[in-house]
Amino acid sequence: MKTPEEQLTAIGFEHEETYTHDRFTSHRYKKGYLEVEVTYYNRPKPHLIDVTIDEAIGVPITLQQIQQLDEILNNK
Repeated sequence: MKTPEEQLTAIGFEHEETYTHDRFTSHRYKKGYLEVEVTYYNRPKPHLIDVTIDEAIGVPITLQQIQQLDEILNNK
């Protein structure tokens, strides 16, 4: 089974940085407007996976794509 970091790299995300805070270690990956942080407390299982979407000014989007994002991000 591949780690989340290996899976992100396989789909084109690039490693931005790794940092430690308290007892946690986070690995930040970026691809276009998406940023993903994989945070570990105790390996091998991630404690948390966060997704951030940068402001995308002027990017055309369809209603269907908005509905897909709504379903994913609002857990519908």
